[in-house]
Amino acid sequence: MPERVKLKGFSLIELLVVIFIMGLMIGLVSLSIGGDGPAERLRNTAGSLTNVMTLASEDAVLSGRSIGFAFQPAVLDEAWSFYWLALNEEGEWERQEAPLQEQYLPRDISLELQLDGERFDSSAPKAANESPALIFYPSGDAQSFILTLHHADLDRGDQHIGSSLAGQILWRERPRAQ
Repeated sequence: MPERVKLKGFSLIELLVVIFIMGLMIGLVSLSIGGDGPAERLRNTAGSLTNVMTLASEDAVLSGRSIGFAFQPAVLDEAWSFYWLALNEEGEWERQEAPLQEQYLPRDISLELQLDGERFDSSAPKAANESPALIFYPSGDAQSFILTLHHADLDRGDQHIGSSLAGQILWRERPRAQ
């Protein structure tokens, strides 16, 4: 009776994650190159942030733990930043490393977050234990949210990232309300 040879390889999920991470890195490199106008810089930032949010959502499902999105508004001459937290086994939030490490937005771009139709107050003092503004759950669900990116030099054309009822991360460009 011939022996069966076990083939070793990668699963489809592993390949998809690697391809997604490569796309994310290419997007981040294109952001760092810059040189484009404000509208293009805003679109590139929104695209990269959408990719990172999708990665975080998929990571929550694959790892079986909640992943949170937190951000820090610009202070003085610093840029807005965002970072990721994961719920550990003790039920505490801890900061994540690559590829979900802290990142800074271009200085002329700001964020506004709405959760379940209510504007999130980013100026509120932070608690001693960090907690995220937005949570992606292991079930694939996320809080209902709209994250709006504004560019200081543009009067219109804000970028909006949000969640669908199916749990997908969606990105749309819409005119700014007057």
